[in-house]
Parts: sequence; structure tokens; C-alpha cells
Amino acid sequence: MYNAEVKEKFLSTIEDESNAKTIRNHLGKFSKIESIAEKDISQMDFNEAVVAAQKIHARSKSTLKNILASTRKYVFWCIENSVFPDCGKGFSDITTKDVECVDPDVFILSENDLISSMRKACDFSECSPGVPYLLLTWLGMDKKDIIELKDSQVDLDKRVVYGKNGELLIRDFSESVRDILKDYRDCKVTYMYGTNKPVYRDMSLDTFLKRFTTKPSYIGKPYSISAVEGQVSIMNEAYKEVCHESKLTPLNVARSGRFFRLFITEYTLGDDITADRNRALFDEIMKSAGKSQRSRKDDINMYREYKKARLTQR
Repeated sequence: MYNAEVKEKFLSTIEDESNAKTIRNHLGKFSKIESIAEKDISQMDFNEAVVAAQKIHARSKSTLKNILASTRKYVFWCIENSVFPDCGKGFSDITTKDVECVDPDVFILSENDLISSMRKACDFSECSPGVPYLLLTWLGMDKKDIIELKDSQVDLDKRVVYGKNGELLIRDFSESVRDILKDYRDCKVTYMYGTNKPVYRDMSLDTFLKRFTTKPSYIGKPYSISAVEGQVSIMNEAYKEVCHESKLTPLNVARSGRFFRLFITEYTLGDDITADRNRALFDEIMKSAGKSQRSRKDDINMYREYKKARLTQR
């Protein structure tokens, strides 16, 4: 954190440990902005505070409201304790109405965005299970279904994925997605990072996601959700080092896929998918890859921003 010593002193005054952790996370979002400006957020005037709040790209009004509440507490503490001789009141006056909180270009991934982002995060030739996992998540599959997916359920030539009982889960995905999944499926050997030592794929498994391992104890054991999402986390951290953003999380990828399907469904339907008359269809698609952690109102607002961005790009 910028001015970490000052902020830690403030955080030490908060008795509730969980609350302190949340506020630390909120304050940390401004670190890069403060470093560039060479100014603590408690020293910013109103206009500077608005610009700073805009740059953290809060994903919803409720998220922004919580972040501003945390910064306000910190700024008031700095003023009360005369921490800086030039404390400003920018963050004490700012409200959510002053900040446009959704930036779909940062958080919402189109198919091309997802693929290019993954290429920045890893070498596809390393055959990380995170790559097919994120692609299938974006296409709308539940994480449990992805982990348990069998080779026999995937027909890449026809570009379809079937459920356990033969039902159609995904169809007509792009040739780009098909080709990446094919490369992953056909990869039988990779190499330890920075060496020429080969690591072979465990072909004893009939799951689509197969391990590359040198450990005998892992042979014949399928991936767990936590193990694959651990690989995804590594990809996301690698992406952040290059792009300073956190895009490659299962939640964000799943939401991006949902919005894509809403957009396509709305186009086919010829009607506003967010209208009350289409509520059941909207909710069904939003829940298709698991429970959203946001309110329905936030989901609708974010989808409208996503749609606006898609239509602008055409």
C-alpha cells in the first residue's frame, strides 16, 4: 500500500479483524493511483478523488459504495489526527453518483478477449488444464461438470459437448475454441518449466482434463476442482503481471459467458431479455454456470453496459 505505515496505523484502530481486512483490501485498490500521483488519497481534492475512484473500475454500485465508505473512514481519521498538513476532503464528499462504476472493456471477456488474455498468461504448449477449464466455463458449463467430463462426451469435430445422460450441453462453439480444445486433447507430452525433461500425460484416465505428472501417486487420479482452479489462479497472477488487471478468474469468465449467451439469445428473440416478460429466461441463463454473487439488479445493469459496449464495437 502507498504510505503503508500510515494506513497500517489506521487499520490498527479497527477492532473487528474481518472489517480491517476488508478495508485494507479497499485501500489497496488505490495504491498504484497514489504512487503515480505521488499523493495519498487523504490528500486528494474532490476532482482528484472522482478520477481515482473511476480508475479502480468498481464492478457495481454496491461495490463502489463499500469502497468509498472505507476510504471515507480513513480520510476522516487522517483529518482528525492531522496526519498530513494538506488533507483534502475529496473522498469525504464523493458519492456513487459521481462515478461511473462499470467498465465492461475491463471485466467482460468476449471469446477473443478470453483467448488473447490466456495467451498472455501462459504458453498453450504447456497444456495447462486451466485453459480448457476457462473455455468450458465461458461456454456455460458448471465447474463440477467440467471436472467430471469424459472424453466420450466431447465431439470436437461436431463442436458439441454432451451431458452425462446424453443431453446436449454445448453446441456450435467456434472453430477457434475447437482448435484449442483439440490441441489440449491431443497433447501427450510437455516439458518441465525451464528444462528439457519430458512430462507425460496420464492416459489411464477417461476424463477430458488429464494430469501431466511425474509422481506415481497421482497416476489414475482425476483432477479436483481446487487443483484446476489453482492452475487458473497462477494464470491470473501471470496475466496481472503483464496487464495489471484481474480478468482470468472463474467467476468473471463464467459471468462473461453468461452475458454472451444473453446477448445472442436477445438477438434471436428480437426482444429485450431484461424485460419482466423475459425474467425467467434471463434468470435461467444467469444461473447456468452457477449462482451469481451479485444482485439481479446489478446483473441487469452490467449486462446492459456489456450490450452497449458490444453494439458500439460493431
